[in-house]
Amino acid sequence: MGLWSTEDAVRRRWGSLAAGAGGPEGRAETVAGNQADADPRVTETRQVAEHAHRRRQQLNARQMRESIALSQRALGGSTPSRVIAHAVELRKQSERDRRALARSEALPVAEAAQLVRELAARDEAERQALERAQAARQKRIAQLGSRVDDILNGRAELSTFEQTCGKARALLDDLRK
Repeated sequence: MGLWSTEDAVRRRWGSLAAGAGGPEGRAETVAGNQADADPRVTETRQVAEHAHRRRQQLNARQMRESIALSQRALGGSTPSRVIAHAVELRKQSERDRRALARSEALPVAEAAQLVRELAARDEAERQALERAQAARQKRIAQLGSRVDDILNGRAELSTFEQTCGKARALLDDLRK
């Protein structure tokens, strides 16, 4: 095999003679990479990997949705920390009620009846205050939701990124109250 036939064979196999700074080794790596990319097994393996990646993302999204739904059902829309805080408060209230019961049982009947009336009046006042606070909170949530909708739907007058950030911070601060 002569020099020309060798060059022809190299050109047929690699498309050109090795030239440039990479030399034959660099050209061989490039050609080997191109051949590997063109191999149907590599193409199929990439497709399988991409499908597996998409499937994993779908499963992660589904798991997140189901976790949120379970949390909503189990906790009624509250966060675990709020549920724990509520349980602690209920335990404290239970202990206060036990102490009040023990005190009332130790009192004469007339005084116990008066204490029960006072406690009932206090409980009613607390209940009404909580209802007012809840109504105010719901009204504020509705107002904030309307403001968020305005921003998201482009109905708000936001002219700069800094203003947008400022309004977003203000909304978050309002939600935290």
